[in-house]
Amino acid sequence: MNDRLRNLIERNSVNPMVELLKVKAHLSFDEEKYGNDYCERYCPNKYAEYEWECPGGCRTWDEGMRDGQRKVYGADMLIETVLREGYQVLGVSGLNEPSKTEEREYADIYWDEAYNSEEGICAGCKLFGKSECLEDIFSTKCVRSGDAFAVERITDAVNEVLVCSL
Repeated sequence: MNDRLRNLIERNSVNPMVELLKVKAHLSFDEEKYGNDYCERYCPNKYAEYEWECPGGCRTWDEGMRDGQRKVYGADMLIETVLREGYQVLGVSGLNEPSKTEEREYADIYWDEAYNSEEGICAGCKLFGKSECLEDIFSTKCVRSGDAFAVERITDAVNEVLVCSL
């Protein structure tokens, strides 16, 4: 993963929650899976005789979940920037190139909203709704494919950041 992209996600995640929550959620976050993995790693009672009785929601879990959510919100801020201004403004090399996406661990993009003409990747596209529109944002002939690939890279990057923070 690009270190610059990782730094942008980390930098955004320390913004005040008021700023983070202003941005539309573009990523789904599997809180249950992340929370379970976090507990498995950091639970203060993991060596207790009755670990399975752990009620969850302890202070350690709450802090870990908040940190994970903030990272996802930080990635949402980057995606919002790409949708508003294009991938070029991030200045990250290789961001708009196709990549092989593996199954995602904790965060994934809501692709059903990607073709939304008001808020998605297609927003403001001069070809949207016309016969010239390819209706495939991952076609390299699509004028918005660079933004779509950038969103994919950001999604992969936030998953790597989440995995590394466990």
